[in-house]
Amino acid sequence: MEWPKNYPSNCPLEDSRHPQSLEVYYLVDYNPPCKKDFLSLQERRPECVLATDNEKCQACGISVYTDLEGIELAKNVSRGLRRKKTAKGILTPDLGLIKNTPSQRTGDSHHTFWMLLNRLRLKNK
Repeated sequence: MEWPKNYPSNCPLEDSRHPQSLEVYYLVDYNPPCKKDFLSLQERRPECVLATDNEKCQACGISVYTDLEGIELAKNVSRGLRRKKTAKGILTPDLGLIKNTPSQRTGDSHHTFWMLLNRLRLKNK
């Protein structure tokens, strides 16, 4: 597997798994979604200081949710997410690895998804 060069050595996290045709929801700025919508926190804000190796690794992935309730919870706790649109997609094993990364702010359906290098595929209808 080839990962982007900006990933730290511990990334993706050890207990991540291959998604098996997993339907997920994602917050985007554009309709239809474009490449800019799939930048990680580390790519959008490289100046962001993170304390632990796990936080640095999570910042290289993208946040996805396994249900719409998780999306709504994220929008309710973060003013910056309220204007975003909800996109839906299917993650398959050939795209990368995923790990459930819940928190009080993001709920149980929050996952971090690490995409393999050059695997972004957008279907614009």
